[in-house]
Amino acid sequence: MKLFRLSVLLGLALLTLVLFWKPSRPQLLVQHVSSQQVSGAAAIYCRAFVAMPKLSDAETKLLETSPEQPLDVSQATKLLAKLAPSMELVVQGAKEPRCNWGLDLSQGAELALPHLGKSIILTEAFRLRARLHLDAGNADSATNDLLTTLRFGRHLGEPPLISLTLARLDSDFKAISLASSYLSKFEPVSLQKLSIGIDALPPCHSIKEATAIEKETFPESLRRLVAKEKEKSSWRVYFDNIKGGVIDSNPVWSALKKRMRQSPATFLEWVAGLERGYEELENLMGLPYSVGKPRIDAFLKKTKDGATLNPLAAVTFPDVARSREIEAQEEMIWAIFRMALYTQAHNPTALQGQLRVCRDTSGCGLVECRNVSGGVEVAYKITGGILKPVTLKVGLEKK
Repeated sequence: MKLFRLSVLLGLALLTLVLFWKPSRPQLLVQHVSSQQVSGAAAIYCRAFVAMPKLSDAETKLLETSPEQPLDVSQATKLLAKLAPSMELVVQGAKEPRCNWGLDLSQGAELALPHLGKSIILTEAFRLRARLHLDAGNADSATNDLLTTLRFGRHLGEPPLISLTLARLDSDFKAISLASSYLSKFEPVSLQKLSIGIDALPPCHSIKEATAIEKETFPESLRRLVAKEKEKSSWRVYFDNIKGGVIDSNPVWSALKKRMRQSPATFLEWVAGLERGYEELENLMGLPYSVGKPRIDAFLKKTKDGATLNPLAAVTFPDVARSREIEAQEEMIWAIFRMALYTQAHNPTALQGQLRVCRDTSGCGLVECRNVSGGVEVAYKITGGILKPVTLKVGLEKK
């Protein structure tokens, strides 16, 4: 199935990567990636994809084991040995300054993301290996794997499409969650190395940047679909074939699919309205979230109220807005993690107290802490948001 939209229509259902719930793993599309425009780190990653063995369902599930779940060390070691050739290539690629996946963004709704599935598997493999290193007391090797994961995630987020930006956000979140839960296991030298490596990460793209690209490519690609295929009605079949996750559970989307039998002219009117909505939403995505959220909520209410006139906009824009909330939550989680990392390196005895007084200075949400086995769990929730609280466990030394 073609993917870029729907970088949002598919967006949150597409990925294993949505931070706060768990949709099904995307179908792995990588067979052969065209090398005509692929360059930099992506060319090396494509070699890693070719070297990857096919994984069983059990092996895939093992990769997804969270730090709180028990781990079969023997099976994990065997799995990582199978993936080692590909992982070595990722280490090499992650050192490259540029990454060009050779994607033609003008394809919009017809753009496939052939590298996404196996990229996600490899980021999970690095986190699994980092956990094994930490359990074995080898914080330095774990630090190397975590930094590789974060650099790989930056490359995975190129170019700034919403689905790829969400993939990068999810990869980052899982990496810092692992590091945070094992924070007391890092020696001072490893903490310093991790901190320096994080500071040296290249800038990452924002949801605003991704929304700008979607504004330029998605509506125009829908017009091309209608113009090219209306005789065969395949533009309707294209939407009828979109299934799964939030799509099937969204009543507005279900109603929209039923209305696809209307004339192409009606659909093109919806596309024109979608384009106008993107202009407004792009500006809202760039505001500080404490300022932008009330305006985004008002925009979504207006879109929902007009769902009968433009169901395409009504099903598209809520997921764009949800992506911005995910980004805002992760910004706060990164701030908490950086504070914990600094405090653990310079005054570890003060860490628990620092976590207890942690506050959201942006005014977007509420931070709550509670003691858990082995540390403190910090939960963050956007006030009035639609997502569940995101939690970060910070591992502390036993007294």
